[in-house]
Amino acid sequence: MIPNLLAKDKLQHFFAGVIIAAALYPFIGHYALLTAIVIGLLKEYVFDALFPWGTPDIWDAIATTLGGLSVSFVVLVVRYL
Repeated sequence: MIPNLLAKDKLQHFFAGVIIAAALYPFIGHYALLTAIVIGLLKEYVFDALFPWGTPDIWDAIATTLGGLSVSFVVLVVRYL
């Protein structure tokens, strides 16, 4: 059960990065990736560190970053093909 919960958590972080980057890309271009990275890091190391129920995890931040990176990659592939 625990591995499934961990996998679900990482998928949620990945898709949060996708949503952040996809929502912001039309307005700020590839800076949307940077925004997804910053939001993911802030969520992990500010929000989770301040509240007792939060658990800062570098892998959550990496999953969020990979979600944002996937949007930038898809945009680049579609644009230059």
